[in-house]
Amino acid sequence: MAAIDIRDLRKITGKAISALPGLTTIKADGRTIGFLTPVRRPDPERLNAMPHFRGFADPVDWDKLPR
Repeated sequence: MAAIDIRDLRKITGKAISALPGLTTIKADGRTIGFLTPVRRPDPERLNAMPHFRGFADPVDWDKLPR
């Protein structure tokens, strides 16, 4: 799992956050103080493959959001 220093967090762009592979720890003085995770559009095929999400209707119209 990657880590970002709290001081570097101010300098990171939204594009860089979106490119993160997943959960990333935020550290200060060598201690983990938080987590950062990018928000991604859900994959309908993966959701439908899981029985408890089958037929799940995403309430967000992702195409209408600004990019």
